[in-house]
Amino acid sequence: MRRSGLLLILCGLVAVAFFALSDPRVSPHWIEPLGWRQNSVDAAFDATAGSVIGLAGSLVMILIGLWLVVRRSA
Repeated sequence: MRRSGLLLILCGLVAVAFFALSDPRVSPHWIEPLGWRQNSVDAAFDATAGSVIGLAGSLVMILIGLWLVVRRSA
């Protein structure tokens, strides 16, 4: 269980990095190569829901991984 928990934590951290770096508010110079609109206000508005849901899902993955790492095996 520890190895699967650690892998889940690692995948969660990679997902956090992906959603944080692909958000137009965090890195506005990546807007056009990622396919967002040229207007940064519109791009930030369009990306808000996806970024929030992605970050929340990533944090859930990390929490489940932490739970798997610290729990005792039966």
